[in-house]
Amino acid sequence: MQENPLDQLRDIHLPEAIGVWPLAPGWWLLLALCLLAGGLLFWHIDRRRRARRYRKLAVAELEAHYRDFQHSEDTAAYISASQAILRRAALHRYADQRAMIAPLSGNAWISFLDNCVDKPLFKSKFGAPINEAHYQRATAIQAVELHQSALAWLRQHK
Repeated sequence: MQENPLDQLRDIHLPEAIGVWPLAPGWWLLLALCLLAGGLLFWHIDRRRRARRYRKLAVAELEAHYRDFQHSEDTAAYISASQAILRRAALHRYADQRAMIAPLSGNAWISFLDNCVDKPLFKSKFGAPINEAHYQRATAIQAVELHQSALAWLRQHK
């Protein structure tokens, strides 16, 4: 009896499964692009957070002065403190216009504050009494309204 020549063949050998490692060059490129995009996103978010930090600090300082006002009821001191905080915030935010902002006083200062927000907050409500508050103890200004307007300005100015 003759042997069948097909019996001498070996079984089919499958190749080894393709492994995940080492990565193909395309995957390395994709990984590098994802890391770059993540780094740029982190940098952008951190830069925006640092740029807006002055607002948070100014609001906290304004709140502290308002609490002091609630205990002492010294309206003139609160008006003076709130205007100083608004001025420092404006000088920080508009640093390129510092020479123009720093000397502002009176109605020019109030107009500047109102021009920085969409809806006027100061001129229609307070106007001249804010200018006179530095020179007299009794003022016609409601500190609660001034506080709300100052907070709104700090949060909304452009």
